[in-house]
Amino acid sequence: MIAEKELLVDHLFPEEYELLNSSQEIYFNNERKCYKYHYTNVDSVKKILRNKNIRLYHYKHLTDSSDGRLLFKHILSEKKYSYVINILKSLYESALQNLYLASFSLYGNRLSQWRGYGDACIGFNFEKMKYSHRFIKDIKPQELDTSGVVFGQCHYIDNTNISEMNKLSDEIVSNFLDMPPNILSDHSEFQRYSLTLGALLFLYKHIGFHEECEYRVFRYLWQADPFIENCKSFVELYFEPESVKRIVLGPSDKQNCIYDEMSIFLQSEGYNNVELYKSTIPFISK
Repeated sequence: MIAEKELLVDHLFPEEYELLNSSQEIYFNNERKCYKYHYTNVDSVKKILRNKNIRLYHYKHLTDSSDGRLLFKHILSEKKYSYVINILKSLYESALQNLYLASFSLYGNRLSQWRGYGDACIGFNFEKMKYSHRFIKDIKPQELDTSGVVFGQCHYIDNTNISEMNKLSDEIVSNFLDMPPNILSDHSEFQRYSLTLGALLFLYKHIGFHEECEYRVFRYLWQADPFIENCKSFVELYFEPESVKRIVLGPSDKQNCIYDEMSIFLQSEGYNNVELYKSTIPFISK
């Protein structure tokens, strides 16, 4: 049940403290039982919980202008990849048309997230989310044939570090050395490799975003007509209510009122075992 007294979080949740000075690999070790948090606004939290789905948006809606391009631009500049570059370009173009994603953070109370993405976040147990029954719909709405869910942690790279860029580029290209010779005419294989390239490239982000400790969920529209012409295009990923574990309300001068409303909402929608927290970060939005 929701706690009878208010739950407050001043900085980090207990399980998050040891992550501060850890390597990126340790960040996303599921044995640490850290939830993954989706930051948004209060109204969207209610819609997500009521409809039991979360929207995955096309890459054009991302806030990082280098997203998906940072390493691919470097790969294109390297002559040693010329033997495979035309095929990679075709795979990349397909990935950009058909790849949809949603973003999560490992931290449930980050000031940078409150400033940039909304006044509330949902903490998910991804182990439950990954293995729950799912289907996906677009905005039309219609059910779509997709690649299945791909989960992955983001890695943050310094694009001025040429040796690192070379190393990572080699690692990415190595995934495409065994492509069948008829890859361009084999529709199924082409899409599989396109998803692989897209998911790899969109997991590498500029180091300036490292504080977000981002985790991503991808869907690739498998044998479906893309509908990216609509500026609000998205697909919906359905989840089991049991995967929702925590709601955190960000700093706000209306926080007490929002807390009472959210408490009533959670109970009315049957989310009786979800923890509801207030952030006590002393930030006042202007």
